[in-house]
Amino acid sequence: MFIGDDTIDIQKTKEALEKRYKMLNLGQIKLYVGLQFVHAPKHMYIANLIKKFCLQRCNHCTTPMEESTQLHFSMDS
Repeated sequence: MFIGDDTIDIQKTKEALEKRYKMLNLGQIKLYVGLQFVHAPKHMYIANLIKKFCLQRCNHCTTPMEESTQLHFSMDS
């Protein structure tokens, strides 16, 4: 099982292992040891997390931030 964002590195790793071991490509994983895997674009995953934790009205900030930045929570906004 290979997991990652860098498809070039994944492909290189697979090719190196295929030279030494007999391997089968079974496609994208759906179920493994009782865990269900769902393949979705990152923006959908992030949108679902924002909704799940009720963060739709939170203010965003760019990253990386200054180390000395202090964030304050306010119920007014």
